[in-house]
Amino acid sequence: MSEILQAGGIVFWDDGVVLRRTAKGEWVFPKGHIEDGESAEQAALREVEEETGLRAQVLFEAGEVRFMFDGKPHRVRFFAMQATQATPAWERHRDIDAFRVPIQKALERASFDDTRRVLEVALRRWVELSPEGRG
Repeated sequence: MSEILQAGGIVFWDDGVVLRRTAKGEWVFPKGHIEDGESAEQAALREVEEETGLRAQVLFEAGEVRFMFDGKPHRVRFFAMQATQATPAWERHRDIDAFRVPIQKALERASFDDTRRVLEVALRRWVELSPEGRG
């Protein structure tokens, strides 16, 4: 059985990170299927904008998560991103299914261990890349 490939974004925005709350109440990062002709990075940027209303720029690849859903294996490549613009669609998502939360709260709130792990990896590298060390 072949894996279903997806891509998503860990979006840093000021001193917070953007999480989505699913219909099941799970706290996750925006992600989705890679469309034909699209790179994983392009898919991640598209999914972030579709699911949150935010435009972002990719900073680096943060890692991947594998899981089973509906009996099918999934693999998601996550990219750390910096939010660059809130589109008008942000207002339709903000505090409904997309939330900017302080980083520590995001670590606590993430519904899955692998989500937390990929955030921890991204956070360490994000801090290292920052000229001021991010506090």
